[in-house]
Amino acid sequence: MRRLPNAILAFLVLVSPAAVWAGRIQGTVVAIHDGDTIQIDIGGPRPARVRLAGTDSPEIEVNNKSQGRVAYAARDYLRSRLPIGATITVQTLDGAGESDKHNRLLGRLFYGNVDLNLEMLKAGWSVLYVIAPYDKTMVRDYAIAAREGFESRRGMFSDEYKDTEMPYQFRLRVMRQRGRNLLGDLDTRKLHRQADMEHVPVYSRIFFPSIESARERGFDY
Repeated sequence: MRRLPNAILAFLVLVSPAAVWAGRIQGTVVAIHDGDTIQIDIGGPRPARVRLAGTDSPEIEVNNKSQGRVAYAARDYLRSRLPIGATITVQTLDGAGESDKHNRLLGRLFYGNVDLNLEMLKAGWSVLYVIAPYDKTMVRDYAIAAREGFESRRGMFSDEYKDTEMPYQFRLRVMRQRGRNLLGDLDTRKLHRQADMEHVPVYSRIFFPSIESARERGFDY
């Protein structure tokens, strides 16, 4: 993972020795790209891009391909819950200062006391998307919210969008890539081949970079 610029690192303040969640940043929302990516002003030379950890929303554009109306609907729902100019808190991952391959800070977004990652899952506009390591309490809460969104047929799971491809599968397909992470079922603690993904409910899927990381958390074939 790439390191964030020093201007961003300067705003990271460690608040606890927790295993996964370690820092907090406050900023002002300046843009909302899609249902899981925003930009915030934290006083640096340019806005920081933030990815909503634990969630995945339909893609507006990947490799010149789009998931279409459902992606814009997910973005617009997040915009309805998070106005431009709002002051938010981002709870960052342990190892603060690390970003994903798109140079986005990974974190939980809080607007007041509302966890927006959880709200997007509950509303069905995001699907659970977690790659180990992870915070067990967060995953439990997010899986419950994701199940509620799915079983209540909200958002991308509504009749209007019921055939929506999961965003992580869409990305792999349009990029002509194969998934390399191991797939686990949160309910059964069993590992599955990615080819058997449809046998694991979308709200119970969790991914591991190695068999060792899966076994450390009680998952196996």
